Amino acid sequence: MLQIYKKNKTYSYKLFGLFFCLWFSALNSFSQRNQLSFGFHLNNRGYGLETKLGLGNQASIPKFLEFGIWGLKAIKEQRISNFELFNPYVDPGPFVYGKINHALLFHTGVGFIKTVAQRTTRNNVGVYLNTSGGILWGLITPVYIDYHSPGANEYDFITTRYNPEVHQREFILQSRSFWKGREQLGISPGAYFRQGLVLEFGNYMYAPNKIETGFMLNTFFNSPNLLYKQKYPSSFLSFYISFALLNLNT
Repeated sequence: MLQIYKKNKTYSYKLFGLFFCLWFSALNSFSQRNQLSFGFHLNNRGYGLETKLGLGNQASIPKFLEFGIWGLKAIKEQRISNFELFNPYVDPGPFVYGKINHALLFHTGVGFIKTVAQRTTRNNVGVYLNTSGGILWGLITPVYIDYHSPGANEYDFITTRYNPEVHQREFILQSRSFWKGREQLGISPGAYFRQGLVLEFGNYMYAPNKIETGFMLNTFFNSPNLLYKQKYPSSFLSFYISFALLNLNT
């Protein structure tokens, strides 16, 4: 069973308390201009979805809350498939050779907006600098595979937890999803800091288009193992671009 790090519970409680204080501070800045955006997040370590709730305040620096979820890829993943090794009635799927754990990251944080160029009409482009940070939650589950045991009937497959020392590469049909190992969920908390440049444009002032690009520094307090016998770096830098699929100003 995947170990759930008990010592990380203390970190989790402290992080939650810190984030709650920052969140409460941001909520106190709520004013007449609110922003809500929902979009797609892509970086060199994975992809996912994120949302931002802007809390405008003319008397101070505008603030926002952000939430995101994205899958974390292992470094140097080798996604392969055994198409040529199975009969034509079996449709094998891809799997990552040597990958023993899935990782799904949640980030929750508070940010600040600096106006570089204010958008005043629909004919110009607004430029803003977003700076944010908060808690990073790494949800880790073991990889399960559909496996054809050597010597078994060609139609007989079993679903089992992947072990590179036991399961031969040429007999792996496919890997299962993150949720297959949910009963053995492990948590690896951490923190993140990110900064990005935002371009705001479009024909509608109340629902502009937004593109954000920048960098994100992520740190785990106890980094997970994604590939067999390879510890994931406790800190890593990723570069991202995000697109607001829904963006509303009120």
